[in-house]
Amino acid sequence: MNIEQNLLTELDISQNIQLEELYCGGNQLTGLNVLQNVDLITLSCANNSISELDLSGNVLIEQVICFNNQITQLDFSQNINLLELSCEKNPLNSLNVTQCPDLNLLYCYEANLSELNLSQNTNLEWLSCHKNNISILNLSQHPNIFFLSCYDNQISSINITSLSNLNTLWANQNNITNIDISQNNTLRVLNISNNPISNIDVSSNLVLREIMFSNSLIQEIDLSNNSNLCKVEGVNNLSLTYVNLKNGNNEIFSGSCSTSTLSLLNNPNLQFICVEDAQYAAATFTDIPPLATFVEDCTIANGDLNHITGTVKYDDENNGCDGGDAGIDGLLVNTTDGTNNFATTTINTGDYNLTVAENTYTTTVLGLSPYFTLSPAQEVDTFVGFNQTEIADFCIAPTTTANDVAVTFVPLNAARPGFEARYKLVYENVGTTQLSGNVELDFDGTLVTYAEATPAETSINGNTISWDYSNLNPFETRTIEVIFEVEQPPIVEEGDVLPYIAKVNPVSGDAAPDDNVFQLNQIAVNSFDPNDKQVLEGYQVLIDDADEYLHYVVRFQNMGTASAINVRVQDALDEKLDWTTFKILDASHAMETQLVNGSIDFIFDDINLPTASSDPEGSQGFVAFKVKPLPTVQLDDVVANKADIYFDFNAAIVTNTVYTRFVDELDVSDFETLKIVAYPNPASDILNIQAEASISSIEIMNVLGQTLLTSKGNSNREQVDVSGLSAGNYFVRVVVGDGSRVLRVVKK
Repeated sequence: MNIEQNLLTELDISQNIQLEELYCGGNQLTGLNVLQNVDLITLSCANNSISELDLSGNVLIEQVICFNNQITQLDFSQNINLLELSCEKNPLNSLNVTQCPDLNLLYCYEANLSELNLSQNTNLEWLSCHKNNISILNLSQHPNIFFLSCYDNQISSINITSLSNLNTLWANQNNITNIDISQNNTLRVLNISNNPISNIDVSSNLVLREIMFSNSLIQEIDLSNNSNLCKVEGVNNLSLTYVNLKNGNNEIFSGSCSTSTLSLLNNPNLQFICVEDAQYAAATFTDIPPLATFVEDCTIANGDLNHITGTVKYDDENNGCDGGDAGIDGLLVNTTDGTNNFATTTINTGDYNLTVAENTYTTTVLGLSPYFTLSPAQEVDTFVGFNQTEIADFCIAPTTTANDVAVTFVPLNAARPGFEARYKLVYENVGTTQLSGNVELDFDGTLVTYAEATPAETSINGNTISWDYSNLNPFETRTIEVIFEVEQPPIVEEGDVLPYIAKVNPVSGDAAPDDNVFQLNQIAVNSFDPNDKQVLEGYQVLIDDADEYLHYVVRFQNMGTASAINVRVQDALDEKLDWTTFKILDASHAMETQLVNGSIDFIFDDINLPTASSDPEGSQGFVAFKVKPLPTVQLDDVVANKADIYFDFNAAIVTNTVYTRFVDELDVSDFETLKIVAYPNPASDILNIQAEASISSIEIMNVLGQTLLTSKGNSNREQVDVSGLSAGNYFVRVVVGDGSRVLRVVKK
């Protein structure tokens, strides 16, 4: 009987007692009674809404296809003749097939299973149990299994040595630390990606055609015995240093391959790939890291690539760098062979280390302001062979006297009504003189309540918090962690803006006063992704400010079930950003920074990040940095940026994409978020202020925080004459009812 795809809601076959085959899939059945159909051999009832299926009276049944229903329990203890079962995509609590000794095909993937007892199903040939919650899979007595798909479970160990007929194994996305495939001589496809495996031996798998080992802990892999390979895919392996593909094929892959794939991208420590023909491989295979080198002599892999190391110091006395001069932290050191760029940042001692291959490299320090000179301007080194180290020290000296401090205000978590919001004040001396002064933070006391700061504040005056600082040296950065309590609804609702203005003094005499003030308008949210990226300037920037830094923060949190030993954040900068201006502002944990052709890797080794369930605050981390747009950026250009976050061997968590458009006037759509808008912006004479409610007062301040103009209001639209102001940046505080907002405007 075939009655599939008929929109049936009920089916009565109690009188069809001699029915042997029933096909009723693709209907709207919520129940199905086949207990009277004792001769039933084949049942196909997939793609319905059946919640219960009792086959205890169908002892002759051989094939059951019941996938994509609402079945919670399946008991086949009376069905000893069952050969094939397809029960995937059901919310199963239990599956009993222990009395089905002849079962040879089992599909039970995406079925909510936490246990799967197959001890009596020794004739299995095909098993698909992926995307469940299975932690133990015992297949020690199953020599006939040909196809095994158990990926995306919780399996920590698996014994497949008795599977002498195994052809395909998909065991990726588990917790497997070790797997023995030495007895699986017929294996042709192997996927062990996304497992904490540190070693894999495939020397006995001579017919292997495909191997995938991405996101693993493997350090070296030897494929020299695998001359039948057609696909090698091993990306995002932070520990991988060496791949041996010298397998007798000049072209690496077997001539019988219809297509061939070698993908070894995003392995930052991969140094050598041994092959039969290095010249052919280098010209043919491009999905490898820029530093990875094809070699024909595999003994070279016992060594190392080459290194350029050195120290960058600051000659504050302008008499040449010597042992008494301090190293500089956080500077960008780059080396290039004319095609590829490899960069890193100096550590707190000023030291750096760059890994390079054979070639001629030019090394220099990038991102220095015009206040300084670099000596030497660059170093040129040529490497022929490997295991060599060249030293390139640099000395930075002031060329002028420049007082210049800068400040950034970084949100460390999402601002949620009724919850704690944490921030970092980052202030830095980017000039040439030692400075003392104070850092101020203005906030809206109607929306947030100040809780505490580390270090503690020096003073609080209304809604302004102040911290004194002294003896801030050139190139030195300091931070202050600040905590606020966000008011509960209805005072703060989702979509409301929390305005902050940070200022670092002294401003008077500062060579670049614009970066002494930083405004953050943080939008309150109810729900959020703990792994995200933010651009602090927002979705619009005036084209006149395109030569200023964009500030980014990438936040991450371990939402897994075990501590994350290593975390890696990869940020491929938009092509409209000038990676040579990149500068780290702050990070939650110690890290190493590597840049390859403008793509940044923030590497948090041994971070041991706890889980969110065990330590909500400790499970979080972040990295904040700034970078300038390229000088070629034009009106209406959009900069788009996202990040990939890797927790140990797991696949990347891709953050949201943030967009920043360069405009000549800030969009009036800000009104929908801020409830207040100032236009035109920039303004030349009359500045219009519009709000949803009556405006009581308007205050215009310069970047020093000094009030220049005030105006009273009594309507939801007011005008201020700014024709007497000098061209530049200003802040406008608009008071509406019991609240206020601060907007940034530009005077032409």
